[in-house]
Amino acid sequence: PASLKPARKDAVTYLEGGPGGAATEEAAVRSQQLVTLNTLRDILLVDQRGTGRSSPHGGDVTQYGTRMAMDDLDAVRAALGYRQLDVIGSSYGATAAQVYLKLHPSSVRTLILSGGTAIDVPFFGRYAVNAQRALDQLAKRCASDPTCQNAFPDWEREFGAHVKAWNAHPVNGMTGDELASIVHAMLLDGTKAVSIPLVVSSAAEGDYAPLERAGSGGLDADLNLMGSSIWCNEPWAGLDAKGPWGTDFDSYTTARIAAFRQECSSVPK
Repeated sequence: PASLKPARKDAVTYLEGGPGGAATEEAAVRSQQLVTLNTLRDILLVDQRGTGRSSPHGGDVTQYGTRMAMDDLDAVRAALGYRQLDVIGSSYGATAAQVYLKLHPSSVRTLILSGGTAIDVPFFGRYAVNAQRALDQLAKRCASDPTCQNAFPDWEREFGAHVKAWNAHPVNGMTGDELASIVHAMLLDGTKAVSIPLVVSSAAEGDYAPLERAGSGGLDADLNLMGSSIWCNEPWAGLDAKGPWGTDFDSYTTARIAAFRQECSSVPK
């Protein structure tokens, strides 16, 4: 509830990412981030179907899609008497927020999208290209820093060469696609991305310790009911995307799409 009364007629709602995250499980974090907004406005957190404490709808995977969840959100808004919502969406939550705006435009007062993709641009259609663009930006930053350039003069070319070579003959128990998955995961976090030149250059010299410390990426697609409904049935996911995209992440992206399509092969449409 808002800390001052009476509260404004519009509530702030946060849509969690994933897909698979529960909004109420982020309550403590979001309350801290939205403390200023919470002064005059209630914070409304609704668990999307298949997450948190939302009531299950049985095993029918077709009942857990984004459209249905956004209709649920608007039903909650109306039931609680809020005139409009100030919608904040992060990652997949930003996708859901766009769907909410499309379905219930009169219910939206403001919209904030964080780390999202446009719903008319297939997610996997730009996956490899965006990863390469981030890698190229990192390479430019390293090249502009004499210390980085002198220490790691050829790391981006080495990365591309390793992806191809390790796919043909895995090294240290790792394929090239697995290497690309780790680098991609590091690119998503600025504090980790700065270590990519070290990780790649060390691996090129046969020192795999920095790579092992870098964590893990992900090639598998482990989907729950909600995830299956969304990834397998919604066009924005872009599971029909096909290369080549002309990047060092082409084979990794193809492997990721194949993993999702395999998971979706038995999912009702």
